[in-house]
Amino acid sequence: MYYKGSCEDIREYNKNSSFDAFVNNNNINLILLDKALINDSRFVNDFEFKNFLKNNYSTQQYSFKPLKVWNCSNQVLLRRDN
Repeated sequence: MYYKGSCEDIREYNKNSSFDAFVNNNNINLILLDKALINDSRFVNDFEFKNFLKNNYSTQQYSFKPLKVWNCSNQVLLRRDN
């Protein structure tokens, strides 16, 4: 699940491009990273998404900060202002 600056819900099934383009084109500021997203067929084979996970939640243009949420096993990633 993703949210734009206006708290618009952008779902993973809307992804029809590379991960970096998806983040940039939708101005994504927050990512709820859960097992379903990590294993989603639109993401699991996306080289840019794999790099995002491997490179401490950074894309070519943005970096995201993981936030701990009490009593939640999912990670919330908040885009940092660069």
